[in-house]
Amino acid sequence: AITECSVMADIGLADALTALGELDEARHIYTRAQARAAAHGLPVLQALVDESLALLDLAQEFIMLADVFNGGSFDGFGMAIGSADDHAPSPPCVS
Repeated sequence: AITECSVMADIGLADALTALGELDEARHIYTRAQARAAAHGLPVLQALVDESLALLDLAQEFIMLADVFNGGSFDGFGMAIGSADDHAPSPPCVS
């Protein structure tokens, strides 16, 4: 039971790191949790880590593609980086 809780703690830590944008460290912790879950016969936790790693892969692919389309100005959280003027509303049409 202690091992199961420890693996769950690793998964939670990796989830938090992912939310903070620390994707490489999150992958490291997920990989550790996956190995430990497999070694201790915890298939449900192993499946949870498999899903989390797949979602992390998707997020990294999205970031890479968005970065390409935004000319290298992507912050990793889905927001284009630029000046406040870049995001200001357009002035109303004047007739």
